[in-house]
Amino acid sequence: MSKDLRSNTSLDRIMGTGIAIYQDTQAFKFSIDSVLVASFAKVKRNQRVLDLGTGNGVIPLILANEELNTRIFGIEINESLVELAKKSVEFNSLQDYIKISNIDVRE
Repeated sequence: MSKDLRSNTSLDRIMGTGIAIYQDTQAFKFSIDSVLVASFAKVKRNQRVLDLGTGNGVIPLILANEELNTRIFGIEINESLVELAKKSVEFNSLQDYIKISNIDVRE
């Protein structure tokens, strides 16, 4: 884990993938549960996926790493988590596959 000196974030690796993810060191960090959910998803080539409550974007990052040419949309209400997710998407060069939006699904 490497510490990002600009804020309370760390850049961590998602084990078993080539993906790195930014996380808030003062907040909830993803766990094996997110990795398991992503592994159970039956995503087919060229499908579109919607992840409601995406948090820091761990599930979209894992799914995009599977090279299925899938378009993944992550929706999150917490603006700081949205910024971390977007930062991770850019760091991993997955902008063509993942779009993260700050949206309240109740609206």
